Amino acid sequence: NKSYKTIKVITFGILLLLVLVNLDIMFSANSRELFNKEQVSTLGFYWLIMVLCVSGTRLFIINIEKRLNIFEYTYKNTLLIGATRKARNVIRDIQNNAHLLNHIVAVVDRKEKKAVFEGVPVINDHHSLPQLIQQHKVEEIIVAISESSKQDFLNIIAICDRLQVVVKTLPELQAIVTGQTAGLAGSNLVRAFPENMVLWQWGIKRVVDIICALFFIIVLTPIWLILALRVWQKFARFPLAKIQILGKNGGMFNMLLFHVDPQPDVVQTAYRSSGSKLKLTATGNFLFRTQLYKLPQLINILKGDMSLVGPRPEPPDWYRIHQNKLRFLHRRLMVRPGVTGLAQVKYRFESSQKQMKERLKYDIFYSENITLSMDFGIILRSFLLLLQKLRKATEK
Repeated sequence: NKSYKTIKVITFGILLLLVLVNLDIMFSANSRELFNKEQVSTLGFYWLIMVLCVSGTRLFIINIEKRLNIFEYTYKNTLLIGATRKARNVIRDIQNNAHLLNHIVAVVDRKEKKAVFEGVPVINDHHSLPQLIQQHKVEEIIVAISESSKQDFLNIIAICDRLQVVVKTLPELQAIVTGQTAGLAGSNLVRAFPENMVLWQWGIKRVVDIICALFFIIVLTPIWLILALRVWQKFARFPLAKIQILGKNGGMFNMLLFHVDPQPDVVQTAYRSSGSKLKLTATGNFLFRTQLYKLPQLINILKGDMSLVGPRPEPPDWYRIHQNKLRFLHRRLMVRPGVTGLAQVKYRFESSQKQMKERLKYDIFYSENITLSMDFGIILRSFLLLLQKLRKATEK
């Protein structure tokens, strides 16, 4: 598959070069030929050499890596969850497929009474997974339990994924987690949480964050100064407040906001509530209703703590309170929190558990299906919502 992509890129480059060097012939009224035959032959030979050199060298390096079991071709200690017929097929696939570099250290199934399953030791306790992962330095988990054991499957995924171990399963089970079936990985296994964006796309997302943050900081400098002076004058305190937030991969950072009240803790209360029960001053109410109190978050974007688009930033206490109530809560920490996000444009902030679970579904969906086009759509919708809020605030 990767060789095919490489050939496609080389072919596209050669065709583009062919068109560019023959532009004068293509647009010449006196020319009877579309391309120069000698150039076509030369570029065709160059294409063949490029394909052989690039693909051949790549395959040669991969062959060495496989023979020496180095880099991504090293054997991975693997736990197999479930002693089912499908699990038996998985073991046989691994044994017969040289590309599946999994070393199964144990089979975990609380219902299996035999001590050995297909030559692999059996452990009858799902709750010992964290200890097993640490003890055997497990890098991958393969889940092959029955489709009817949906609750067990979700519990296992929650335990394993929190330990940042790659979880693979069967296509029919993967849909339970994400709501869709992903492409095949390996033979008949898929990742429970597939990664949609590659490195260069993450790079573009970060560059867009920096450019947009710089642009709005510079363009909105007069508004920054007016708001800062207004807050200083009305509340007699430094304009910026800090809230501790749990960021990407569990890192802590101070999120910056404008104060909305003379009392130091009110800005955090305002951020964590719908604002309907807060008694704010006219200045604080305007900042809150227009969302302009969040403007300093642009500084957090420049520092790399936040992104334009991502899950809603939450403090460590919020995670401690809800970690046992909301499954896969830690998935929100796989990406940077955002000034806006899919859940933010779908739902207003609500403290009810039911509403929070719905918002969490959108956060997880975004984390697992993130694309640059999705980011653009969220930014556009957020901008329209912001204009609507500004219009309503100025009318009042």
